[in-house]
Amino acid sequence: MAFFRLAYSGIVGKQTVMKMTHHHQIASRAICSSTRYQGRDKLADYYRIPEPQYQWNSNWDYKEPSEEHRIAPATATRYLILVRHGQYHTGARTEEEKTLTTLGQEQATEVGKRLVALNYQFTKIISSTKVRALETANFIAALLPPDTPMEYCSLIEEGAPIPPEPKTTWKPERSKFFIDGARIEAGFRKHFHRASASQKDSSCELIVAHSNVIRYCVLRALQLPPEAWLRLSLHHCSITSLSVTSDGDVTLLSYGESGFMKHYHLSK
Repeated sequence: MAFFRLAYSGIVGKQTVMKMTHHHQIASRAICSSTRYQGRDKLADYYRIPEPQYQWNSNWDYKEPSEEHRIAPATATRYLILVRHGQYHTGARTEEEKTLTTLGQEQATEVGKRLVALNYQFTKIISSTKVRALETANFIAALLPPDTPMEYCSLIEEGAPIPPEPKTTWKPERSKFFIDGARIEAGFRKHFHRASASQKDSSCELIVAHSNVIRYCVLRALQLPPEAWLRLSLHHCSITSLSVTSDGDVTLLSYGESGFMKHYHLSK
């Protein structure tokens, strides 16, 4: 009798194990299937084309004519050639003493030659009023047609345009961003815009300014996050160029071009 009880118990135990094993197999298949689908989802997400994060604001400069004011379709394109000043005496005590070094003067001459070789027909030169920018502009102007007009703008002097992201060890006073940022933004709005409807021919303007100003204005013009400006870098007397069409479309044609210089002329 004991034998039959033991045998029965063994059969029941075996059936229980078989049932448990069967359930485990089903659960295991479900987990594997779920993992496979999750893997496929991750793979699909990896190869999926990202959705646009924002749309281009065609009236970013507030110069898009309304229908009632549209007399004739504008066709002129504005070309903006941005040049950073040459190397200067950074250890000078006053701004007036921060003049170009000998290397900076050579850089200014080299960029002037490059601009002549590119055959830009400048309608005018716009220079920051800082000494290092003025000297650079004068070296360039000496190689251009003598009747090329020159303007001076204090809005595009060097400064702290906006707190950068990511944060860096460079941490000026918050008030500096507050003051400089408004001024540099005003300089951007003054010089970066489409041609007016009355402008029939395309124009090309040379702007001699500073690294922070150029980097900020480029990002603003492209409608990219301006707080990324410190992730970009520029050599002294490098060339950056943009075009602004009559429709307000902006194209970065070149950024920080400095390959025309000899290696011993390069500095930042």
